Amino acid sequence: MSLSKINKKITKEYLQQPENLYFERKSGKTDLKIVANEVMALANALGGIVALGITDKGTIEGINKYGINKLNEAQKIVSAYLKPTPIYNCEIIEINNSKNEIDNIILYHVEPSMNKVIRNVKDEVYCRQGDSSIKLTYDQIKSLEYDRNETNFENQIVWDSNIDDIDTEVVNIFKEKLNTQDTDISVLKARGYIRDIKGELKFTNAGMLLFGKNPSIYFPSARLRVIKFEGNDFQIGTSMNVIKEKTFDKNLYRILNEAREFINSQLREFSYLNSNGIFEKHLEYPEFAWYEGIVNAVTHRDYSNSGEQIIVKIFNNRMEISSPGKLSGFVTLQTMKVK
Repeated sequence: MSLSKINKKITKEYLQQPENLYFERKSGKTDLKIVANEVMALANALGGIVALGITDKGTIEGINKYGINKLNEAQKIVSAYLKPTPIYNCEIIEINNSKNEIDNIILYHVEPSMNKVIRNVKDEVYCRQGDSSIKLTYDQIKSLEYDRNETNFENQIVWDSNIDDIDTEVVNIFKEKLNTQDTDISVLKARGYIRDIKGELKFTNAGMLLFGKNPSIYFPSARLRVIKFEGNDFQIGTSMNVIKEKTFDKNLYRILNEAREFINSQLREFSYLNSNGIFEKHLEYPEFAWYEGIVNAVTHRDYSNSGEQIIVKIFNNRMEISSPGKLSGFVTLQTMKVK
């Protein structure tokens, strides 16, 4: 039988299930600021339920023994301690505790925050990961801000950049596609790729990645690395089987073109006898397939992530393309569905 008027799936058995990505229990004696942080963590992830008055082991102890003030403060702590206040409902549930006494617990029904990162008054940010709430680092907070569109990575200024960073050849190719005779500066300014900051022209992050001569100076991980191996597995030490390796670290247009040329030079060529009795030559992988994979990796890579670069691995029996970053928005491996 459901205990909640808000969520019909909340039964006594549900409250005693193991904690997970969407569900957290807290003893009634828990500091209410910690409870608020749990609400924050769910709001910054996929939402869920925080149950106050149940121990980590699932024992329903209730909160009445901690006094009426605790019950009253528990209903106000989220709006008092978090900024902005997430969308949530605070529901008091009457229930028999482990001693079979009539008691109360509180359920916080938390909605995911779609457009804002929720913080506490100390400016700390927590986010739900697995069955735990994790305090985020500065880089993780920035990544969450980008994910929520609270901060736009592409429009941020590369403060150390200047007009000498422009790759004029790539800009000219861009202008040809636009069929415009405007100056390089006018074209880039009109589309937000460079901005005038107190009389000095500065690239935005997007502008640097697309039209900079050497974006990796400012974004060290904005590279694409191609590694060819002898065999079907990666070996180390005295069995190291890397036979060719090259890193591409210019703007995205040049990375794509130079990487395509290099990969084509590393692929094996096979001959086949066609139905007309004529030998035809084919590369081991069709270019349209792997090149689309690389374009997707370069286009969708999380450039705010300062970790690993894009890596293409060529083995004898396969090609692997990996791009750093996490799944976008609220998508997780658990919520992905294959149709």
